[in-house]
Amino acid sequence: MPITQTDYVPILKWRQGEYQALWRLADAIKDRTVPLIEITPPDFDFESWRPAKTIDEHLAPFATRLQKKWGSRLALLDCGLLDTTARMHGGKHPMLYLCEQAFAQEATIVPVVRITSDPAYRAAVATAQAMMQTGIALRCSLAEAMDVSTFDVEVAALRQQLGVALEDCDLILDLEEPSWDPQHVLVAIVSAALKGSSAMAGARSVTLAGTSFPASMAEVTGPLQYWPRREWAFFGAVRATLGSGDRIPSFGDYAIAGHGFAPLRCRPRRSEGRATRATHAFRPEPVQGDRRT
Repeated sequence: MPITQTDYVPILKWRQGEYQALWRLADAIKDRTVPLIEITPPDFDFESWRPAKTIDEHLAPFATRLQKKWGSRLALLDCGLLDTTARMHGGKHPMLYLCEQAFAQEATIVPVVRITSDPAYRAAVATAQAMMQTGIALRCSLAEAMDVSTFDVEVAALRQQLGVALEDCDLILDLEEPSWDPQHVLVAIVSAALKGSSAMAGARSVTLAGTSFPASMAEVTGPLQYWPRREWAFFGAVRATLGSGDRIPSFGDYAIAGHGFAPLRCRPRRSEGRATRATHAFRPEPVQGDRRT
C-alpha cells in the first residue's frame, strides 16, 4: 500500500476525462500510480445565480464511480477546494461523508490534510482515519517546508491532534507553480528541505509535486506550441543531489492542468475555437537511472 519512490502521483480534479483515463490504464501502470483526487465545488449556474447542484447531489456519485474506475487501489482524497462551511444534509463534513461512502465500497483512501486546515476539517480527517486505518497525507507548501525546524514542530503537533504516527503519514511537498528559473536555486532550496527535515526522513512516503502547465489555454499562442514540462526536469535535478542515505521522493504533477481551480460555467456558449492537445508533447523524458517511462 505505501507510495514508493517509483510511483507516480497525479493531482486530478476527478473530471470525466481524468477518471476515464485512469480506468483505461494498463494494470501494470495502475499499480504504479496513486492519484491525489481534489474534490471541486459544484459548478455554478450563472443563469439562476446559484450552484448547479447541492453538495449532496454533487458528491453522491463519487464512491461508486471511484470503485468502478479505480477499484481498491490506493488513492489520496483532498477536500481542501470545498468551501469550509460546506456540509452535507444533516451536518456531516464532506470529507467524512466521502470517506465513509468510499470505505463502504472497499476503496483504499488516504485523507489529505494541510497544516492550515480548519478545526472541522481536521476533525473529519481524524474520524475518517480512525475508521479506515489508512493514515493521513499531509500536503504542504514550499514556504512551510523551508523553515525545517518550525515545519517539523507543526507536523508533530498536527499528527498528535489527529492521532497518527509519523510512519503512517505521507508527505506531499507541492510546489504548485513556482518560478522555475534559476533552476539551481530552487533545486538547492528543495534539496535542503528534503535533507534537513526529520518529518521528511521519517514519513511513510514523500512526494515532490508541481506544474508548469499553463493556467489557461489562452496562454498558448498559435496552432502548435511546445510547452516543456519543467517539473519533470526539475525532479531529476533534485534527485541528482540526493545521496543513498537521503529520502528519495516520488514524482507528482497536475497532469494536463494548471494549478488552481476555476468553476465551470453552466451556460450554453458558442465555441469560438478549438484547442487540440497532443499528449505526447507533454510526456516527460525519463530521468537517467529511472525505469519510469
